Amino acid sequence: YYDYQITERRGSGKNARWVTVHTEVRSTPFLLRDPSGVVPINLTGAEIIGGVVETRNETSRRRHSERSIREGHSLYVLGSAQVGPSGDRLEIGKGDGELPYLVSTLSERELMMKKAGAGMIALTFGMSGLTLAALGLLGNAGSFAATDFLLAALLAPIFQLTINVGMQFNDLAFLKNRVERAWANIDVSLKKRADLLPGLQSVVSAQLSHESELQERIAQLRSRYASSQAGGPEEWAQFVTEEAATVDQFRVVAERYPELRSGLLTSKLFNDLTLLENEIALMREGYNESVEIYNTTIQSFPTVVLARLGGHERRAFFRADVEVHQVPSLGESLQVL
Repeated sequence: YYDYQITERRGSGKNARWVTVHTEVRSTPFLLRDPSGVVPINLTGAEIIGGVVETRNETSRRRHSERSIREGHSLYVLGSAQVGPSGDRLEIGKGDGELPYLVSTLSERELMMKKAGAGMIALTFGMSGLTLAALGLLGNAGSFAATDFLLAALLAPIFQLTINVGMQFNDLAFLKNRVERAWANIDVSLKKRADLLPGLQSVVSAQLSHESELQERIAQLRSRYASSQAGGPEEWAQFVTEEAATVDQFRVVAERYPELRSGLLTSKLFNDLTLLENEIALMREGYNESVEIYNTTIQSFPTVVLARLGGHERRAFFRADVEVHQVPSLGESLQVL
């Protein structure tokens, strides 16, 4: 990644200022390694903090500067995990809405201090100003009793307590929305995958009519789909586990019939089923982590008091038995034809 700028100093005296005359920003996706593995990073839409900054003065009134992130840098990344273009792995990128996406060469602690420093200074001045304002108003009223000093002194901690309560409520709302957003993404993939069942049943009925057990399992899945729609993660998990087992059985049966796998319709069906199963498997971990954080938070003191007042309840985990598969190549199937 690099951000290249050319600036010129224009005007003179008190009116002199630096004006940007050229800007060039470029980035390329890269792999980030940590103790848990390797994950692709897409910098599109990211807020870049830190990096190597180099400045060169062409003349006294023209300056070139470049900020870059280079191979080998240690990075802190805070973003949204999403299914990558290959369909069988996650990548970190810009999420929906106002979710933050930060990429920094600073450590997590350094970044937090940088982001929170200005807010803490403003909060300190605000609390001090509130106390002084209260004392001033009481002084103008001609009242300087001991209770007045006590009231002025209590305003600051009351103000801080109010802010803390508001932040706790906002945190609970954010965690709840994150769980709901993660489940909504899974729900979309679940419904798209269920919509493929009629196509799967058609292929089996037309070309595998002698596989009665497989046909029966697909028919049962279609009948159970309606009841699963009305349920939550636990009902969907049971449905998806049975569906994945049925699709795996279909894969095994199809291996015995090369002419079936080489068909364009069947190849596309395999591709779509695998992509959607991968989406569900990859998003399941993120959803379960969100649920774990949310459930732990609403049971911790003193947040548990606010959670009960706000009607926050425990969320169920999504424990579907699905795994990531390599996406079949549709091009290879067409070559067989």
